[in-house]
Amino acid sequence: MLSQYSLAALLTALYLVMTWYCFRHTTVRRASTGEPGKQSYELVLGYASQGGTAEALAHQYASMLPGVTPTTVLPLNALTHQVLERSKKVLFFVSTYGEGEAPDNGLRFERYWRNQTANNLLTHLEFAVLALGDSQYQKFCGFGNSIAQLMNRQGARPMFEPVQVDRSDTQALELWRKQLTVTDLLSAGAANTLEAAEDQIGNSPGSAQWNLSDRRLLNAGSPGNPLYLLSFKCQGGLPNWQAGDIARIWPFDDRSQLPREYSIASVPDNGVLTLVVRLAQRDDGSPGICSSWLTDQLSQTESVRIDIRKNRAFHAAPEAQPLILIGNGSGIAGLLAHLEEQHSNSQHGHWLIYGERSPDCDRILDEQLTAWCATGHLDTLLRAFSRSDNPAYVQDLIRSNADQLRAVVKNGAQIMVCGSRLGMAPAVDAALSQALGSDTMQELATTGRYRRDIY
Repeated sequence: MLSQYSLAALLTALYLVMTWYCFRHTTVRRASTGEPGKQSYELVLGYASQGGTAEALAHQYASMLPGVTPTTVLPLNALTHQVLERSKKVLFFVSTYGEGEAPDNGLRFERYWRNQTANNLLTHLEFAVLALGDSQYQKFCGFGNSIAQLMNRQGARPMFEPVQVDRSDTQALELWRKQLTVTDLLSAGAANTLEAAEDQIGNSPGSAQWNLSDRRLLNAGSPGNPLYLLSFKCQGGLPNWQAGDIARIWPFDDRSQLPREYSIASVPDNGVLTLVVRLAQRDDGSPGICSSWLTDQLSQTESVRIDIRKNRAFHAAPEAQPLILIGNGSGIAGLLAHLEEQHSNSQHGHWLIYGERSPDCDRILDEQLTAWCATGHLDTLLRAFSRSDNPAYVQDLIRSNADQLRAVVKNGAQIMVCGSRLGMAPAVDAALSQALGSDTMQELATTGRYRRDIY
């Protein structure tokens, strides 16, 4: 997942202030609901966001731009050539995923413009780029820089140079606000409101104090690193969260350290917050700082602050049923939360395709999954084990069940993938494209029926 932790906390604070601001400024126009490609726009705010940070920023800024009409907010995949032809200005809010990669909801946009020759197709257009990234990665803000280059190649005119934000770089965000003020897109009052919100970093409504209530090893004897199920009880009222959301934890509860992010494996109806944490091993053989603390050193008497980050990009679309859940390793956490949420909503008949190592030691949460199969909550449970007499991976199960998958997707299912970014995710994407067709996969991604939480 993207390492934009402090930005996520900032956006939560911005949400509170902007809600008040928008209530007071009821004359601010709503984003146009016209059909993209037919409606003309004075301003488009386009976002590409794997974890929801850039999307939240785009919507917050849309509520703060006075007198610019008509305006709309769109994911980049919906920002077609036709939309750009009918738009005067575009503000790009884009995160970089991994080493310079596009988030899922920006892939189609990038591929389209990368395949266009330099023909000055957008000479009428003005644009600006807010690039979110993490300087720990070699290609810092790589996707944001790529967007600027692609627009320049088509003759679009930059309003100012791309603004690069390294995690919680408030100076970069201040520069972005200043530039928008200079171009008369953002009023001084709105800029001041945003600046005031930055002072509230950390006062997140999703923050709470928790105590460890249970810690259980899930894969005793596995050839892989130990995998634990951790349950936490809240010291006060339960915060609200949805399946797909993220828990942010600081090692040893030390706020000066870089937080770690974990997919939440439960929903509030469960009464606890659960995580699935694998004991990480660093290159020198030593255990990971946060994972070793959580899986071994943390006691039940210690109080732990956990922040919950909304991850809209991995929320289920309620109208798309059933779910086809695909993952491996600790990715079972994000998939489990969706199964719990669907169970609470009395929506059944889902698929789970899951990969691990040993069939003898890695039947993770077997009792729960088997029970759901018996009741019909899980219609199909497919498990692949890479270290067995017949080694297989999740992508192999996708290929061998391609006909059934095509039928379920044709009837409205959505696909959700959670787990390893480097190994599993690209292999699963390729297998799905082979099984369903690349056009279908593009349609699923554009309409929100193909969502991923990969790291």
